[in-house]
Amino acid sequence: MKNFIGNFWTFLLAVAILPVVYGLGAGFWGSLSEARAAGAGNTGLVYFLCGFIFYVAFQIIFSKPIRVYVFGHELTHAIAGILSGGKVKSFKVGKNGGSVTLTKAGLFATLSPYFLPVYSAILILVFAAAQFFLKNESGKVFPLFMFLFGSSVSFHIFLTVFAISQGQSDLKKYGVFFSLVLVLILNILILELIFAIFFKAPAGVFIKDTVKYVQSGYSLFYNTGEQIKCLILQTMKK
Repeated sequence: MKNFIGNFWTFLLAVAILPVVYGLGAGFWGSLSEARAAGAGNTGLVYFLCGFIFYVAFQIIFSKPIRVYVFGHELTHAIAGILSGGKVKSFKVGKNGGSVTLTKAGLFATLSPYFLPVYSAILILVFAAAQFFLKNESGKVFPLFMFLFGSSVSFHIFLTVFAISQGQSDLKKYGVFFSLVLVLILNILILELIFAIFFKAPAGVFIKDTVKYVQSGYSLFYNTGEQIKCLILQTMKK
């Protein structure tokens, strides 16, 4: 229970921002629905979805590529640690797991593998390089890029969920509940960014719906609190 709750203040903060999670989820769904309706003929989206489904089928039929995930997981820790001003002292990846020792590991470096799809980022860099070097010919590799991109996003989502379900010491450092809430928020934001850039998911709809549902979420919090207060007062009077 202590690992789940963590620090009292971070736990309280996580509870306080639950309506934000609700709002962001609703905003992303609204944005995604608009993009899907507007881009019925978007071949990029078709290839992306094919890649997404392909990875799901691969994992079901064959197995989870755990070692590939572990390598990407530890690599993300290392990159985030370096970006945070730390240095990598050791980097280990094995059949049963991996580890990275950093001279400095804050919140960003600790939780980064759970919300940053590192293989998706690598694919974007490769495609950007292809556009630069191939110029007019880069369109020929676009379908392959979108297929692999969809697979990498699917890989990130499903194996991150699997890793979390197995229990992760990273999440315990700041409290599992707080870490999961923060990871969920950042994943939604990154997915919205991906769909806004590549599939023209309307950011305006995302922001509008997010604000609307965050407000309704906090209203629900307030009304529930008032009902609990009234119930307590009635009980005390009896």
